[in-house]
Amino acid sequence: MTPPPPEDGPAGRALREGTRQVGSDCTTAADREWAASAVRRGVRSMAAVPLHEGESLQGVLTLCAVEPGHFDRPAEQALLRQIGTSVSFA
Repeated sequence: MTPPPPEDGPAGRALREGTRQVGSDCTTAADREWAASAVRRGVRSMAAVPLHEGESLQGVLTLCAVEPGHFDRPAEQALLRQIGTSVSFA
């Protein structure tokens, strides 16, 4: 099965805007195809971290969690910033 395009999900927004995006609870957006697909797979929250090479956006790393709000906590926000910087540097 091909996954639906993520136009309005965290990954799609991260690609368009080049900024880190968090979907705190996929069930609140279950009317959207990307969120419904995630919920069917047990995903409740998502984070999308843009990966840059210099000023150029090269891709997005998407992380999923089974609990809502997982990526909202300050420790996770700091880790997402660090991941984006470290992976982009490498």
